[in-house]
Amino acid sequence: MDVSRRMSPPSNPTGGRREARTRATRARFLEAGRKLFAEHGLSGVTSHAIAEEAGYAAGTFYLHFKDKHVLFDELAEAAAQALEARLLAVMAEKTEIADIA
Repeated sequence: MDVSRRMSPPSNPTGGRREARTRATRARFLEAGRKLFAEHGLSGVTSHAIAEEAGYAAGTFYLHFKDKHVLFDELAEAAAQALEARLLAVMAEKTEIADIA
């Protein structure tokens, strides 16, 4: 009899909480980076400053991002995707108006 088929893998009740905490930490770093980059530009911001603004140690920053450039690239990609979505929505709206006229 194959017992392994009947046994489910051990549950990890903290796994979901850990993932949620990781997402929240990354979000805080991203928000801190967004704020500091807007105020000081890419060259005027350090990874340590982002960590401090987010309320974490610099070592925690490096658990989530290789460096400030990786964080900046992620912010830029998110901004580009949001802009594209807005442009597509505007174009769709204009197309609907043109179809009515």
